[in-house]
Amino acid sequence: MSSIFFWRADSAGSGFYRSMEPARVLAARGHKATSSPYLPGWAREADVVVGQRICTPTASKRWAELAKEGRAKLVFEIDDDLLNVDPSNLTAHGFFSQPEIHQGLQRNATLAHEVVVTTERLAEIFAEINPNVRIIPNYVPESMLAVQRPTPERPVVGWYGSPSHTRDFEKTAPQLVRFMRRNPKADFHALGSRLDWMASIEHRQFRFTGWNDSIAGLWRTVDFTVGLAVMRRSEFNRSKSDLKIKEMAALGIPSVVTNFAAYEHAAMTGAPVLTVDRPNGWAPTLEYLLDDEEARTELGAKAKAWASSQTIEQHAGLWEALLP
Repeated sequence: MSSIFFWRADSAGSGFYRSMEPARVLAARGHKATSSPYLPGWAREADVVVGQRICTPTASKRWAELAKEGRAKLVFEIDDDLLNVDPSNLTAHGFFSQPEIHQGLQRNATLAHEVVVTTERLAEIFAEINPNVRIIPNYVPESMLAVQRPTPERPVVGWYGSPSHTRDFEKTAPQLVRFMRRNPKADFHALGSRLDWMASIEHRQFRFTGWNDSIAGLWRTVDFTVGLAVMRRSEFNRSKSDLKIKEMAALGIPSVVTNFAAYEHAAMTGAPVLTVDRPNGWAPTLEYLLDDEEARTELGAKAKAWASSQTIEQHAGLWEALLP
């Protein structure tokens, strides 16, 4: 039995999908696999230690000690281009642009035996720091396929995300405002972050639900008739994954997505989604889905069927390959 410890950065999306879930599926396969934001003493004896975006001075010191001891295989895991955070994301940019943090990311990736990333673009970036880069895409848990979502009384166009994603609506928002005004019988539901542009539509047409610390709890609040995956065309977003598409597909939600980067690749390789190239394409695409129940139902069913092939259980071997 091999042992692997996931030293996670948080318990939110990244911590859940890139640490807690891999640990769960590897434990189900008979390995000693655990996840924690704290580094326990036994981790020094583990076969593998996966460090999630290790960068703070204290964590970096512990990482260097593990590297010097040379007992465990060190895997540096990162799922965003944190070396090039968009300045518009004030909180993240303010943290990761600090010299000691920026240098810590690079140094700790260099010290690792391998770097694990989510996308090809991210692999290209980190290959310049450490040539031993492995791509393990984001996948959804099988349990997500069985989630019973609430059924809304009115059609709902929905989106969820953290505050760092609100700028993705920069060019799309005016089109969505016009769409909602033309469709007074539809609602817009934002989960996680309040979107400033929602104030431009009738109060009765929009709802906001705060972030749920439980990822599974978040799934059960998603009542979208049609989901949005909006991505601003920026260098930082070029490294993002297609996780949002997979999540909505697992919930059986037909989705409309920006035809860019990972979303474009997902659509080209089989994800049943409708893509939008230009801001003025959102309104007609949404109107088509809301007006045509048969097309909407068919797209949602196809999406769920596709998501059943995108589970972490089916692709657990990618994480297992890290073990000796």
